[in-house]
Amino acid sequence: MRTTSRLVVFLAVLGVLGCTLPFGGDDPPDPTPPTNAAPTEVDQLGQQTEKTNVYIGDCYNRVRDSIERSTTRYREFIQRTGPDVQDVPRKGPPRLDPRVDTSLCRRAHTRAAAMAPPMPELERTGEAYATQVERLVPILRELDPYYQRGSFRDDGLARGREIHARLMPAIRSYEEAERAFSAELDVVERRRMELRLAELEADPLRRGAFLVERTMFRGRQLLDQGQALILTFDRTGAIPASDRE
Repeated sequence: MRTTSRLVVFLAVLGVLGCTLPFGGDDPPDPTPPTNAAPTEVDQLGQQTEKTNVYIGDCYNRVRDSIERSTTRYREFIQRTGPDVQDVPRKGPPRLDPRVDTSLCRRAHTRAAAMAPPMPELERTGEAYATQVERLVPILRELDPYYQRGSFRDDGLARGREIHARLMPAIRSYEEAERAFSAELDVVERRRMELRLAELEADPLRRGAFLVERTMFRGRQLLDQGQALILTFDRTGAIPASDRE
């Protein structure tokens, strides 16, 4: 997870390094590759990036932050063991409805899954994420009018406890799906950056750009690792043993 929206990945245009060998005659060789040429890794990555951008731009960036704000507000407002009348402020909690279109991720998955190349793990986690969005958001929407209209005071939070019992498992399932989906999205982004850095490193005239972009890339990786540890601690109260040193 991240505290800011994921930026849509755009594939950098990678230059082809090398020299042209002399050929006989006055005309230069035909630069058009044979039609049966195997796609290069750059070509494949370009297709994967286009596919990934559908998931990111049409789904992830449009729902993830709003849902996280709502679930964070709820966790700050209600004890994990269930709501208690003494915990409810007079005016109820902040707005909990994430106000997102639950069909966005389903439509994005349908469109992306039909695009080449096949990416089974990305498609699997994208569909699972869409399913959890469709499951979680309607439960959050049940809570909003219940608290905003003061109904919790009329029934002593009976309905609040019932919704809470359904909401917390839905939040946990959503967060698991989000982590898996985010990890698959990162695979393409990371490989794109590795190729970009390799291109810059091979050109002595672009040494400065290489150092800057490498530093940014490594900083992003450290930030992601730190945020993952914070989220693990928030959920479990402990840091994994492998990350303590």
